[in-house]
Amino acid sequence: MNDKKVAEIRDVPASERGITKADRPGLLEPVERETLYDKVYRQLSQALRQGQFEMGQSLTLRFLAGTLGVSMMPVRDAVSRLVSEGALETLPNRQVRVPLLTLGQYQALIEARVAAEGHAAYLSAKRIGGDALRDVKAANTRLKTAAKKRDHATVMEANQAFHFGIYRGAESPALLQIIENLWQQSGPYLSSIERAMTASPAKRGHDFGATQHDRIIAALESGDGDTARATLVEDIETFGAIYLDILRHGHE
Repeated sequence: MNDKKVAEIRDVPASERGITKADRPGLLEPVERETLYDKVYRQLSQALRQGQFEMGQSLTLRFLAGTLGVSMMPVRDAVSRLVSEGALETLPNRQVRVPLLTLGQYQALIEARVAAEGHAAYLSAKRIGGDALRDVKAANTRLKTAAKKRDHATVMEANQAFHFGIYRGAESPALLQIIENLWQQSGPYLSSIERAMTASPAKRGHDFGATQHDRIIAALESGDGDTARATLVEDIETFGAIYLDILRHGHE
């Protein structure tokens, strides 16, 4: 055996020489571990986007790990990613918190959402397929039904499904990633808006949102990108103004 062959063999761990992945499925374990980390991140990200955590709410890594039924390591990794994305902030004693934004920070967040989501709606009107559009309509129907029942959790889930059905229809992964990050930061505030309107339907309640959503769907059906963008922007800005009013004056 020449020196080159010997060197090549030495570069392979002794436990793996002559063993294929089919011979030893355990070689796939690192991939499984990465998948678990991704799943934990996605679940926490989804919870933030759906407003399952309140603004200013403190969370411990132990609580999150216990709730998800996993060890601390994937939770710590997911939380670190969410902190770097601005969706969470660190506190002493291994706690994290959903950030409390200032008026200026919240207004900047609304401006970013208007730019990104408005453009996604425009693209979606040009690109969305029939099946995806049916999913958007179904989400809007669930939203209306849940709003009448004052079912907060379903309203938040259906609202997210409606919006992200539109954004996925834009067929722009880069744009979708930006929007997901923005929703991680705005989800808890959307939840506060929904709770305020559920408690006080007179506060420009769900009827307005339903009307905007119907107009967006009509624009998607007709391929009218300009109207889809303008109506979605109106939706974001109107509900953003409601939360600004909550911050300034309360919602009793």
